[in-house]
Order: sequence, then C-alpha cells, then structure tokens
Amino acid sequence: MVKSLEQPKPLKPEKPDLLRDLWRDQSLLKLHLLDGTVLEGRIKQFDQYNLRVKVEDGTVYLIPKHALVYVEVIP
Repeated sequence: MVKSLEQPKPLKPEKPDLLRDLWRDQSLLKLHLLDGTVLEGRIKQFDQYNLRVKVEDGTVYLIPKHALVYVEVIP
C-alpha cells in the first residue's frame, strides 16, 4: 500500500470577536445607524447578521449589522 503525502492544513489565525466581548462584558454602547439614528443600550443577542439591543427604557431593537455605521463604547 502506498501512503499519500498530505500537506498539513495551515492553522487559522485567531481573530478577535469584538461583538462577543461587548456582549459578554455588557458594555454600554452608542450605536450610530445609517439613517442617522443613535441608540444607547447593551447587546442582548447577536448572530451572523443581526444584533438585539436593549435600551434604557427596556425596548429591544433588532438591528441588521449592515445598518451600523459605527459603535462607541460609553465608559
């Protein structure tokens, strides 16, 4: 039997997951959206395409990630 020589797969570099860290720390955020809306709240859930953000009055918003312009962490 002839053994095939397989090339080892290169290791994927570990990339930082900013959203996971912000969610885990329950950081207070200011989210700037494409339409000019600014929301202040905390990430409750997120997936590949969306964020669920809970604001101070208890309202939960479902925000598509493509609608985010930038995110500020409020110290």
